Amino acid sequence: MRYKTHVDAALTEALEDLKRANPENLDLVRLGKLKTDVIISGSHNDERHLKPFTDSSKHKTSIKSFKLPFDAEDEGVFRRYRHTDC
Repeated sequence: MRYKTHVDAALTEALEDLKRANPENLDLVRLGKLKTDVIISGSHNDERHLKPFTDSSKHKTSIKSFKLPFDAEDEGVFRRYRHTDC
C-alpha cells in the first residue's frame, strides 16, 4: 500500500533526525524496531493488490500486537518490529 510506504519512510526519516539530535534521550534502538501494518476490511469487489491486506485473522494478530507494550508477548503474539539496524 502506498500510505504504508510513506509512513515507513517518515519513520525512517524521523529516526535519522533523532540520531542527529535526541534531546529527550529516546531509545532509538527500540524506535528503530517499530513495524507498521495495513488493515483493510475486505469485500468481494476488492482489487487484487488489496487482497493481502484483507485477511481478518492477520488483522486480529496485528491489532493485538499493536496494543501490546514494547517487548511484550500475549498468547504467542509479540509486539512486532521491523528488522532494521539503528
